[in-house]
Amino acid sequence: MKAAIGSQKEVTMVPGNSLAYQRNNDIVKMSTVDKKTLQEIGKHFNISRERVRQILISLDIKPRESGAFLRAKDKRTEKREAVDRRKIGVWGINVDELNDFKNSLSPDEVDTVIYAYQTQRANVRRLLGKNMWKLDIASWWKIWTESGKWTERGRGKCCLSRIVLEQPFSILNSEVRVYGEMIRDRHLNRKKKVKKLTKKAVKQNVVAVNIV
Repeated sequence: MKAAIGSQKEVTMVPGNSLAYQRNNDIVKMSTVDKKTLQEIGKHFNISRERVRQILISLDIKPRESGAFLRAKDKRTEKREAVDRRKIGVWGINVDELNDFKNSLSPDEVDTVIYAYQTQRANVRRLLGKNMWKLDIASWWKIWTESGKWTERGRGKCCLSRIVLEQPFSILNSEVRVYGEMIRDRHLNRKKKVKKLTKKAVKQNVVAVNIV
C-alpha cells in the first residue's frame, strides 16, 4: 500500500507500523521540501545520517532530489543572480546575454569593443552623471555597426553622440557622427540659445520700462 506526499513521491506503507510510515513521510518531506541535510534529519529523528540515506534510497529518492543537493543548487542560483546583477550594472545585460554578445564578435574585435564601450560609458557617467547613460553594450554596438563607421571612430573622426543633448544616451537618442560636424552643431545650438535668451531679456526690459 502506498500514500502520495507533497514531493510527488510515494512512500511504502509498513504493515502494522503507522509510526514508521509517518516517519518516512516526514523524512521525505524534510529532505525534498524543507531541504534538510542527512545530518539534520538524522539528528531530528535520533538516527544516523547513513540510516537516513538508506531510507531515502529505499523510497526511490535520488540524491539530486534531496536536501544537500537542493541547497547547493539554491546557493549556485543566488550566486548566479548576484553576478547577473553586477553584470547588468556594468554592461546592461546578464551573464548569458554578455557571453552570447562576445561570441557574436570576432576574436580580434572582443577586447577592442569592450574597452571602447567601457571607456565611453565611464567618461559619460563621470562628466555628465550616472543617469545620462542608458545604453547596454549590445545596443551600443548595434548603433556603431549599423552606422558602418566603426573603423573611423576616434577623436577628430567619428564618435557616438546624443541627438538631443538634454536627454541621456539611449538606443533612441544616440547616433554616430563626424566629430567636427558634432562640434559645429553644438556651437550653432549654443548661439541659437544665447540669441533666444538675449531676445527674451530685451523684451522683459522693454516691458519693465513701459510699466515704469
